[in-house]
Amino acid sequence: MYQQFEAPPSLKDFVSFLYVMEVSADTATPLPELLMPSGTGVFGCQYAGCWNIKSAVLNGALPPFYVVGQQTVSYTLTASPPLCGIVGAALKPTAIWYFLRKDCTGFTNTLQNPTEIWGEAFLVFREQYTLLDDLSARKNALISFLESVSAGITFEEDIVEMALAEIFRTKGCLTTADICAKLPISERYLQIQFKKKVGLSPGAYARIIRFNNMFLEFSKHKGQHDLAFITALFNYYDAAHFNKDFKKFCGEAPSSFQLENFHLLMDLIRNGPYLTKVSE
Repeated sequence: MYQQFEAPPSLKDFVSFLYVMEVSADTATPLPELLMPSGTGVFGCQYAGCWNIKSAVLNGALPPFYVVGQQTVSYTLTASPPLCGIVGAALKPTAIWYFLRKDCTGFTNTLQNPTEIWGEAFLVFREQYTLLDDLSARKNALISFLESVSAGITFEEDIVEMALAEIFRTKGCLTTADICAKLPISERYLQIQFKKKVGLSPGAYARIIRFNNMFLEFSKHKGQHDLAFITALFNYYDAAHFNKDFKKFCGEAPSSFQLENFHLLMDLIRNGPYLTKVSE
């Protein structure tokens, strides 16, 4: 089960969406579920079981509570029997920077303890959350906590936010030079500010957004003609360039990839879709 919820207006600058993800592991050896970078950070709060994560940079059990910044590689989640459940918030690209007010590259591809961001306030929330036994109550508790820790933070439409808006507007089909020409601003200054506040370079972030938009189109089409059309639509230079990105984010070539093998990913795409929600 995957459910996605709009963030309340009070959190619109810091949270892309809220979600509940619950999986029943019917067998002793459940199959891993593929997930891909979404362009968001994640604040996850498990309430049942334990998910195991595996990627090129992470391997092991997810902590009961965690924060992770931008993710640049795909990963798999495997549910431990009999039930795994998590309530989470997909964080806007600059949200962690606003909470910390310091360089957030240390959160990229790294699971962090939420006390690193929110200190004692998180410990109070954790104690309250673990006593709840209802999904709606858990979601409301998460919203209340995020509202409390974001109260008083002034959101700024600065150069990084303008660059993000360009990336979202073009579905990631642009270069850092294109962004700088549009704003205009020096490429070096944008690189420094963007990486500090998002955790990635603007080029790397745009690549994720482009692939996610492309993947949603790809998931609707099967034939080679459609694949060639989609490749051109999203400004891939050639098939080799496209295949390289596809293997990076999906782990295999597009010709052999079967979305039907990943039920959770199908749910996430159908009920969201989470891959492009950050751009709304």
